[in-house]
Amino acid sequence: MKATLVLIVLVGLVSWSSGLKCRKCGDDGVCDGPDDNGVVYECQGDEDTCYFRSNVGDFTVRNCYPIGGMDECWNDIDPEYGIESITCMCTGDNCNAGNRCSC
Repeated sequence: MKATLVLIVLVGLVSWSSGLKCRKCGDDGVCDGPDDNGVVYECQGDEDTCYFRSNVGDFTVRNCYPIGGMDECWNDIDPEYGIESITCMCTGDNCNAGNRCSC
């Protein structure tokens, strides 16, 4: 009986994670700068996409998100403030590390 309960719990834990490994900064994904790669993090539940966003020289995010398994990247310039940014969504392990995201 005890072994069956342990098996059920282990199967539940395995099915809870997606298996995709992304880089994640802090608890909320916000990095200390563009060179902060965070840590390897196994995405949970329906999180199926690694995410990277960086406003050039300023704000950087690395995390997992439930976006639907997207592989897209784009550069953008905020028309009001002229701030350049790059946003990248990818589905390979650690694809949001370093400067792997380039458009």
